[in-house]
Amino acid sequence: MNKTYLIGMVFLSLVHAMVPSTISTANAMVSSPQDAATLLSQQVKDAELIFHGVVTKLENVVIGPRPGSEDGSLPHTYVTYQIEEALKGRSADGESVTLRFLGGSMPDGRHFETSDMPQFNVGEQHLLFVWKNTEIDCPLVDCVNGRFSVLKKKVFADDGRPVVGIHKGSIQYGKRDNSISKALSLEQVKAAIADEVHRLYTAEALQGIKPVQSAKPEEPELTPFSPEQPAPRVSSPPRTSEPTSEADRAEEEAFQQNQGNPVFQENHAR
Repeated sequence: MNKTYLIGMVFLSLVHAMVPSTISTANAMVSSPQDAATLLSQQVKDAELIFHGVVTKLENVVIGPRPGSEDGSLPHTYVTYQIEEALKGRSADGESVTLRFLGGSMPDGRHFETSDMPQFNVGEQHLLFVWKNTEIDCPLVDCVNGRFSVLKKKVFADDGRPVVGIHKGSIQYGKRDNSISKALSLEQVKAAIADEVHRLYTAEALQGIKPVQSAKPEEPELTPFSPEQPAPRVSSPPRTSEPTSEADRAEEEAFQQNQGNPVFQENHAR
């Protein structure tokens, strides 16, 4: 798990942008520092659901330790999106989907964030490449590299750089001080993603993609041996021979009648 940091407040994060392979702009281009991770074709292949949507709800849920984990209880943020347009795959909930991310607020007011984990605010618009929802801490392809921010119908990287083009399949960015007019438009980016989807998949293959299930805040993971879980049964140890005395036989019978749990005899003072 990524190193966890304690932070006092949530900050607004801008996000990664997708760009068409044939689109470029006149300004100087700066390559992404994560070259392989920002290949559009790879992101499209890995994603189970690609969509443009709006954040409509945020909910924090504290989840207990996972089986076999040494971590304590940690907050998770459930982010619900209204899907404006799906470009690959579909949600089991139709026009909405809820994603679960590690990090969020604790009941005592503390806020936990993990390195490179995206942050969310209601009303934000994003392009997202979703995979393994509820299975991993960040259900996006390459985490922050799988989310792109849409501001004034333009697309931006997570660190605020405008997306200005794709060269040989690699997403490229301008400088942070570029004006918003330098960024590719949402429609250009969606067209590029759609072209890549249609290049990689037949209509039949797209129909066969399993719908993405929403995370359910009301169904948090059970912690080991929590009251909601059945207590482990204690079976009687194997015997190599039958009880040899009347007392042994009585103890064995009481043990079985008590469903395999130990039987404690009450001692009386003489």
